[in-house]
Amino acid sequence: MKKRTLIMVISLVFMMTVGVFAQGHRYNKRGAGPGFQELNLTDAQQESLSKIRYNTKKQMIAIKFKVSLAKLEMSEIIKDRNFSKSKAKSQLKKIIEYKSEMAMVKFDSMDQKRKIFTDDQWKIVSKRFKHKGFGKGKSRGKRKGHHHERMYE
Repeated sequence: MKKRTLIMVISLVFMMTVGVFAQGHRYNKRGAGPGFQELNLTDAQQESLSKIRYNTKKQMIAIKFKVSLAKLEMSEIIKDRNFSKSKAKSQLKKIIEYKSEMAMVKFDSMDQKRKIFTDDQWKIVSKRFKHKGFGKGKSRGKRKGHHHERMYE
């Protein structure tokens, strides 16, 4: 009986593992998704895009940390029953400033990427990725499970 259970567990784990690896890789060795293959990027272009992505990600991590910390400090400020409105406003301005900094990093990154592509490549990119604009996409604020919006009704 124990032998049969062990065999079933091993085969179940094997099937789950095979399913995961059968999906394959979504990205090529340079981190570009499947849509970038049709662009026929040169090695120099791929390297430049990789550097831009790396630097952008590095900057975003630092700024997101600042935002998280500022939000944590805001929660401490408003936790008090008689919190200072001026402190809360000041903290809110910091959060907005950091988010504005994030937006500028995104715009700078997009601008740098655009300069790397040739005119023909840019036509493909703008057609193929037109849905990927600034922000999180069309569904922002309309996703299921975001009941916190009811707080403001």
